[in-house]
Amino acid sequence: MANRNLKFAGLTLIMGMCLVPRCSAAESSCDCGIGRVGMFEFDVQVPRPTGDANAILRYKWLFYMAKETIIKIRADQSCPRLVYIDGNVWLPNGETRLLSGLETPTLPPPGRLDLDYIVTGQVTGSAGVYTVVARIESGYSREVVKTASYALKDPGKGNMLPDYDAAVASLAGQLSPLGGVITQWEKRKRDADPGIARSQPEGTLTIRPAKSQLDEGETTDVELELADCDGVKLKNRTVHLLSGQWETLGSLEGTTGGKVQPSVVVTDDEGKAHVKFTAGNQRGPAYIRAWYGHHRPGGQPNAIIGKATVNIGAPNLCFSVAVDLKMQMPDTPQIYENHHVETIYKVAGFDEKTGCPFASLKPGETWGLVEASIRGTATGHRETGTSASSSIDRPGDLTVATARFVRAAQGGTFTFLIRQVPAGDAEEYVGNCAAQRWEPWPYQFKLSEDELHHPDKLHKSLALNLPLGENSCTGTGTAVLTGHP
Repeated sequence: MANRNLKFAGLTLIMGMCLVPRCSAAESSCDCGIGRVGMFEFDVQVPRPTGDANAILRYKWLFYMAKETIIKIRADQSCPRLVYIDGNVWLPNGETRLLSGLETPTLPPPGRLDLDYIVTGQVTGSAGVYTVVARIESGYSREVVKTASYALKDPGKGNMLPDYDAAVASLAGQLSPLGGVITQWEKRKRDADPGIARSQPEGTLTIRPAKSQLDEGETTDVELELADCDGVKLKNRTVHLLSGQWETLGSLEGTTGGKVQPSVVVTDDEGKAHVKFTAGNQRGPAYIRAWYGHHRPGGQPNAIIGKATVNIGAPNLCFSVAVDLKMQMPDTPQIYENHHVETIYKVAGFDEKTGCPFASLKPGETWGLVEASIRGTATGHRETGTSASSSIDRPGDLTVATARFVRAAQGGTFTFLIRQVPAGDAEEYVGNCAAQRWEPWPYQFKLSEDELHHPDKLHKSLALNLPLGENSCTGTGTAVLTGHP
């Protein structure tokens, strides 16, 4: 008995921790979703005995059992997307509470909680047989994800409950691994209801116009593809392409710069839908925007949003540079990231009719170029087997020259920057290696006189190398320069 008491003195200290970050080498039990799980104690709804000291000790084991069941569940670290939150020190408004006393369990407040899920339970019955129930609930809707139960016998004598260890093992085992149990529930909800997606982190709504350059009034086909955060294609989902309201998320942007038909579509079995976009009469970038309003399995409203850019009117583009980069950590080759970015440049500060008259410049003259558009994707991978992606598809900043052309007596030199894909939600995976400087520096292409006079024939490549740098990465890459007629 003395050893038991020492053990539970330690349990009390462990349960006083606020946050236990998860870390794991296994991803198989949860690929996305889940999030913050509050671990609360059990509501012991059993009358406290009086008089008999041994009966009181057996009663106290009901509280110990709840604590140890919770600790046994949270000992599982197989889900890298699960963050355990200790209910002892959690409050919705962020303040700290620490309840003391074995017979004062920390129970979840009623109603919606600022947690993705919670684990709690209750003990009912009377001397002789107790029913112990542990359960997982959505923190938002309070829908029950799964319950575990155990009929615990009280022998009516002594100061122990003989079934104590078996009860803890059974309850924890029925709800473990916690990440896997929640993941399977999320997938069942998602697959059964077209109004539900896991989307944590966000899924993807990819918009692919057949043409990204249109004349005024011209029409192009557009393909939409909707996928959840685990890559599953979302079929039978309603996607909107005009602005609208979605529950607590408020107003969501729609397509601008032209007309899209139809403006509401339903995805097919491959998660795809098709529309037509007709350019307006205003030159410049137009944006095809789409959104899928839904609920996460736990009930939280959310939206997966996509956007593609279409340029309307004369392109007035000079050069495009497509960069492909492959990077890794030599000591840990499982950690790597790949980037593909295409940047299109136009002359800075001139109207649509100026064009790219580099051949007419005098030797030594320098013209700045701005980014007309930037499009790209990046994928990062970690040694745990997990990966994440991010993307960019937007007009460039037309007010800042990020490239330049310097005329020579014969030909000239085009100097540019290597663009990175913003990490977005993939911050732990994308951007660490790409932050190092590539060689050769500066990034330049030498152009011949003939190439200046015939930009439609311009197609040159530059080999890039990433030496071992401050972020412990190496890599290889290529930059390809293409001229626009």
